[in-house]
Amino acid sequence: MDTPKVFLSSTSVDLASVRTEISKWLTGLFETKLIIMETFGSDAAPPEINSVRRVRECDLFVGIYAHRYGKIDEASGASITELELDEASASLSAGTMRDILLFTIDENSTWLSEYRENEAAAIAGLTRLRTKAKLHTYTSFHGQEDLLFCVTKDVFKRLSQILGAASPKTRKSVLVQPKPLRR
Repeated sequence: MDTPKVFLSSTSVDLASVRTEISKWLTGLFETKLIIMETFGSDAAPPEINSVRRVRECDLFVGIYAHRYGKIDEASGASITELELDEASASLSAGTMRDILLFTIDENSTWLSEYRENEAAAIAGLTRLRTKAKLHTYTSFHGQEDLLFCVTKDVFKRLSQILGAASPKTRKSVLVQPKPLRR
């Protein structure tokens, strides 16, 4: 198999710093080709079409959902984040995508609570998105460290399964070198 392509989906206003950390881990440690909106660049297609089209190119979809719903596409009434999950689900059903890994914040978590939605349409959309996420096996998280660990662990496990006997490539320069113990 060629280098696995991983699509990272989440809202960016609240999760910008964690997206950066996850991107470093996935590209730096596993040598995946990461498909993220930060690298899309200019395109004739509007963002909602561009994102959905890029989901179709991937082997693995990683969706992270916290307290924000995201930018709502006027034509569909759904956020780009929800449209990405819908496309990933369709691609998985069609057999063109290998797996979907979803991570949802525990609703009682106070991490990023300042970003909680307060408009009725966004709250309804977020509820719908969480309901769709619960149709899959998902992992609940409470904070950034918890999320980073869960995403890295689950992506490694899934890449190991996808690649079969050959485990995912890891870059030695990213791993901390062991130090001998001294008495």
